[in-house]
Amino acid sequence: MNIQFDKIKLFLLVSCFVASGLLASDIPAQNPESVSDEFSVFVNKRPVRVFSDRAIHEIDSKQVDLRSNFKVAISGDLGHGPDGKIKILKNPKSVTAEGDPNCNESSVTVKFVQDAILAVGDAGYLGYLYVMKVRNVIISVEQTSELFRAGVKADQEKANTAKITASALNTFLTIAKQSAKDDEKLILSKMSSSADGKDFVLQFEMPRAEFHKFLDAKIAESIKTNAVGQAIK
Repeated sequence: MNIQFDKIKLFLLVSCFVASGLLASDIPAQNPESVSDEFSVFVNKRPVRVFSDRAIHEIDSKQVDLRSNFKVAISGDLGHGPDGKIKILKNPKSVTAEGDPNCNESSVTVKFVQDAILAVGDAGYLGYLYVMKVRNVIISVEQTSELFRAGVKADQEKANTAKITASALNTFLTIAKQSAKDDEKLILSKMSSSADGKDFVLQFEMPRAEFHKFLDAKIAESIKTNAVGQAIK
């Protein structure tokens, strides 16, 4: 892979934070323009910031219950956005099992998590997967009575390529954990990658109680940050 570890790490962390309802309060809103990095991956953080602002309000006002069990999975294609630069999640479709009560499309929590996934897709972070020749993905987020997990299943051209990619990601995770600190270190320590046929799977998994302890701290931090920002204005 020709993507620097810190770039992959950015994608992994933002995906896990946002798709799990965590509020990345240190992500500033950018102009509507997509900004390119040295790998020609264009990212516009604004969709993530907009979702985070909305999420703070909905969680703080108890409109969303993140302690309920839920299961969300969205499939889509990676392709060019409206500006022709940013790579976004196109043709998103819910692929959760029919009849599963935790997949209820009318659930406020399920819709909240779906919107979180779409925010990551619209921001362009999946462009790092596009550079890895990924064209189809399934992004899943699930909470049971015991676990919280979030994952990305991404296609490759060959089964052997999927194995190589999964192995490279695990090597990255091992190296990244050595230099990571605090929240970042915790997130990375709960991640792993594996191959599944022509797909590689990147998964984050944490015991439910530990996850909510971490989540509550991040929400409180984000609410405090927003309050300070409003006071300054």
